[in-house]
Amino acid sequence: MAETNTASETPARADPRWRRTRQAIIAAGESLFGQHPADGVSIDDLVRLARISKQSFYNHFPDKDALARELLRLARAELDRLVTAANQGEADPAKRLATGIAVYSAQALLKPHQGQLVGQLMLIDASADSEANSPVVADVIAGLSKGRLAVFTPETGVGFILGVGEALVRKILTDPDRETAAIICQQYTTLLLRAFGLSPLESEMIAAEASERIIRRG
Repeated sequence: MAETNTASETPARADPRWRRTRQAIIAAGESLFGQHPADGVSIDDLVRLARISKQSFYNHFPDKDALARELLRLARAELDRLVTAANQGEADPAKRLATGIAVYSAQALLKPHQGQLVGQLMLIDASADSEANSPVVADVIAGLSKGRLAVFTPETGVGFILGVGEALVRKILTDPDRETAAIICQQYTTLLLRAFGLSPLESEMIAAEASERIIRRG
């Protein structure tokens, strides 16, 4: 996803003041969107916390939704790098999905602020056409082609995975204990894999392995 803002001049972005203002907006957005649903945050709230003018905000983002999408993109880019590393060498789409869910769960424990942001904003960008969702889309399509995942369309699969991920992160943040998180992650992942057509036993085995490797062992 391309960076969203209205200031396209490279010299402006090189200006330290431009970067400081943008960082202030990002920090304010992370704080407010991490605590409230997107429709519960206003431009006035953002500029007040960032201590900038509305015009300064609009020099960087056309509206608060663009800021929310950028915050989600930044958070997920970091998380997806970790998921990619954890899935290195793994070809089974079902196991890759389980690992990804476990990584998101583990990071919610390590970085609660990031987890809160993801928990509030995950579903604002649930399209299979979104660049942010391309890793999940690739695994869903691979699962379909290999007969590992039973799902109507990639769009349906992506929306379902993101919905489960959002609910799981929110649940973990209510009781941020590592062992509890591992158990909850295993349960959610087992149910997700069963919904995708895997047998109860295989679903539980895959979920248990991912939870043990990523959350309990770190």
